[in-house]
Amino acid sequence: HLKDLNEGHTDVGGELTLECIISAKNDVHFHWGTPSQAFRTHVIKVVRQGELSVGTLVIYNIVKSDSGTYFCNITDNQQHISYSKVDIKVFDTNEHFLTVETENGTANSTLTSAGEPPVQWNLTVRGHPKPVVKWYVSTFSSLEFVLILNPIIHNISHKSPIT
Repeated sequence: HLKDLNEGHTDVGGELTLECIISAKNDVHFHWGTPSQAFRTHVIKVVRQGELSVGTLVIYNIVKSDSGTYFCNITDNQQHISYSKVDIKVFDTNEHFLTVETENGTANSTLTSAGEPPVQWNLTVRGHPKPVVKWYVSTFSSLEFVLILNPIIHNISHKSPIT
């Protein structure tokens, strides 16, 4: 199981932390793959507690080209045990996004601030059950959220003095 502690995104200049977790009786080895196949400044740590092994990859000073698919391949001395992957998006400080997860899939929208603040995002989703909505703003001084949910129409508004 590959756990993304950054929830699928990070900012340019930030850090990326991934955990690869497995329950295994034998000692295991973690092999990491990155989009650029190059590790700049990074730390790899492996912790074993009983049958649970956790391999952690931390990459510092993320750049835009670090966007892409990361994978963790776990092996023991005899065989391949597990393979997990996760997609990561690296944002510049002026990029923002909305993600809507519904029972039928996920719709993504990337928004870039334009014009004078405040910026307002409005989203209407029809369906049942209620969707999960996530938004991300890399830089802001204050946020105002309005969330209105009813059984049929889900309106989500976001106002922000994004600079």
